[in-house]
Amino acid sequence: MAGKVRKEVPASLESYFFRGEVNSHVIDTELGRIGIMICYENYLTRIADKVASAKVDLLLSPFSFPALRGGTGAQPLSGSEYAAFYGAALGVPVVAVNKVGPWRSPLPGYPGYIADGEFPGLSAIARSDGSIAASADRSAGFIVANVRLDPGKKRQDVVFQGTFVAGLAAEISRATDTPSEVDDEGVANYVKNDLRRAMARERAEATR
Repeated sequence: MAGKVRKEVPASLESYFFRGEVNSHVIDTELGRIGIMICYENYLTRIADKVASAKVDLLLSPFSFPALRGGTGAQPLSGSEYAAFYGAALGVPVVAVNKVGPWRSPLPGYPGYIADGEFPGLSAIARSDGSIAASADRSAGFIVANVRLDPGKKRQDVVFQGTFVAGLAAEISRATDTPSEVDDEGVANYVKNDLRRAMARERAEATR
């Protein structure tokens, strides 16, 4: 294992169940410096700026972002859109990966409501100019591509604007107050959640 990155900012209702942890979002390896932004963090300027200022050689963007049926709520972009955006913006190869398969889940704070959707897959690998080297469909599987880690292609002094990364998260940036309000509510419920506390203690005991 070369290193570990914790998600720094739980997305919306995730904050009911876990806390984020401030970290550099970078792992130094023999291959080069790898930047990692986890799901929702790809939208957030302050996380993208951390990765940009670290002058990473490769960016990994894993997602667990379902598309809700009927087009309600924020919808995930394809991996090609994420990878192409950050590949061109940073001048480094990018791997953007989302899960595949159906998603049904109750939501905290909405008794009796079951969210219904699907993880779309559509993972992709982009070159340092933002062109797509390989892409996947909505089926489970693998994609492989040769990319070049070229320090000469890396863009210098990249700074992203706004709370959410401009050009990437229009569907979220139109409602900039909503995520923080939900996060604050989730943090308060995290503290009061007896079930979460009991499960955390059980896990801690099991790992001693």
